[in-house]
Amino acid sequence: MSVMRLMRGGLVAAAVVAVGMGAVFTSSTPASAKKIMIKLGHPLPPKTGLHKWAQILQAGLAKRLGDRVEMKIFPVSQLGAIPRMIEGAQLGT
Repeated sequence: MSVMRLMRGGLVAAAVVAVGMGAVFTSSTPASAKKIMIKLGHPLPPKTGLHKWAQILQAGLAKRLGDRVEMKIFPVSQLGAIPRMIEGAQLGT
């Protein structure tokens, strides 16, 4: 797998997380009291640095926000190819 492909996968994962994080930190309505689910999908195996970064992010969110946010990590394109993950983020699925 080329370095550019790995970097693109990392950027997509970061973009998907950014969309979810925007929802977490900008909402000030009573609906913000609901639990927020963040799905982070990436195309790489679990032993890669990107996946380990995602686990660190997951632990940091849990520590900082407690039960208000739940983040699930989906490696190896479990949520679909990169274009499908982007569409899912845009549609909120």
